[in-house]
Amino acid sequence: FAQTGLAQTQLQFFNNYFVTGDYVVGGVGLRGLGVQGYATGTINIPDTSYQSNATGVPAGADIVAAWLYWQTVESSQSSFAGQQGFFRGYPIIGSVLGNPNAPVSWSSGGCSGSSNGSKTMPTYRTDVRPYLQVDLNGNVQPNVSYQVWLADSGSNGGGSPLTLGATLVIIYRVLDKNVPLNAITLYDG
Repeated sequence: FAQTGLAQTQLQFFNNYFVTGDYVVGGVGLRGLGVQGYATGTINIPDTSYQSNATGVPAGADIVAAWLYWQTVESSQSSFAGQQGFFRGYPIIGSVLGNPNAPVSWSSGGCSGSSNGSKTMPTYRTDVRPYLQVDLNGNVQPNVSYQVWLADSGSNGGGSPLTLGATLVIIYRVLDKNVPLNAITLYDG
C-alpha cells in the first residue's frame, strides 16, 4: 500500500526498564497561569483528578526513575524560552525532544503563523529523581504533591512562552517475588 503522508515528528526510543513493579503518572495543566514569567502548578501522586481510583507507589518500593515532561508554545525567534524551570524549588533544565522547529497552528494564519512570526512547541524532559522528597531516614516519599514552576507569559494565548502543562512519570521496583516482571518503555518525540 502506498503511504499517503508522514507525521512531522516520529517518536524515538528513550529508555526501557525491566522491573518487578510498574509506573505512576501525574500531571497538571498550566496554560496561561503565568505570573512574573512562570506558571505554578501542583502534580499529585497518586493523581486522582483523572482517575478516582488511581493508586500511588506502593510503600517500600524502590524508585528507579522519575522524569518530568512539559510542552511550551514559543516564538520561533526565542531560543528555548521554556527550557528552564523549577521542580520543588530546585532549578531544572529540560532536554529538547523531537523537532523544536516545527511550526504549530497557533492563529487564523494556520501553520505559517501570524505577522508576528510562527510559533513552535518544543517538548522538554528532565530527570527529577534527585529532587523527590525523602524522609528523615533517606527513604524516597513518592506519594506527595510536587510543585512545578515553568515559563509562561500568563497571556492565555496572546503571547509566548506559554507552557501547556507538565507530566511526572515515576517508575518503581517492588522487591517481592509475587510481583510480575514488567517492561516499561519510554518513547519521546
